[in-house]
Amino acid sequence: MNYLSHGHEYCDRPYLLAGTAVPDWLGVSDRRVRVRPGTIAPWRESADEREALIAQGMLQHLEDDRWFHGTRAFLELCDEFTARIRLECSAEDCVRASFVAHVLIEILLDAAIAAEDRMLLARYYAAIAAIDAGAVEKAVARITSQRVTGLASFVRRFLSARFLEDYRDDALLTGRLNQVLERVGLAPLGPSFLPLVPRFRIRVAARAGALLPRRLPCTRDLGGHRE
Repeated sequence: MNYLSHGHEYCDRPYLLAGTAVPDWLGVSDRRVRVRPGTIAPWRESADEREALIAQGMLQHLEDDRWFHGTRAFLELCDEFTARIRLECSAEDCVRASFVAHVLIEILLDAAIAAEDRMLLARYYAAIAAIDAGAVEKAVARITSQRVTGLASFVRRFLSARFLEDYRDDALLTGRLNQVLERVGLAPLGPSFLPLVPRFRIRVAARAGALLPRRLPCTRDLGGHRE
């Protein structure tokens, strides 16, 4: 799952929302930091409300991902997209087809959520703008018991880039996907990939309900049940 999929319900609780984004932010800003549920869980009871909310959001992210990657909808779409990429794209693209399919489903799910509520992205970014990025970095360092560097500055870049808005456009989305590939040391996708995106977008939107969990009961005040 990606940023909106994890956090779209929490735009009225900025530090909880930030917590749902922390594992992904760290994946770019400071990949040395390990995010482990057993280390995080006690911080849900922190006397510092911001720390407690951030910890809750981090745990929600981890549980969401565990649930999401085991769903029938995700596994079926991943197989479908991998096969289509291998059929239609270049030999080089085929090598990383499964990875591309995985990331693409997560990105397109965010796009589908945003398409259902045209004001959601504005609320999401306004909530992130309301947090103290430096305080979040310090809280994450305490929660994980690790040295955390670069998180606050990345949050500020995240706000200025607003790349979630690019997911609405097929070409811009492909550009953002290529940035992910570059970050993990893979070459960008070739021109044969872009014509596939509209069909992939439709397929993910059609199964969005099966890809989004009703809130999983991993936090002390976030109730819900699984589909």
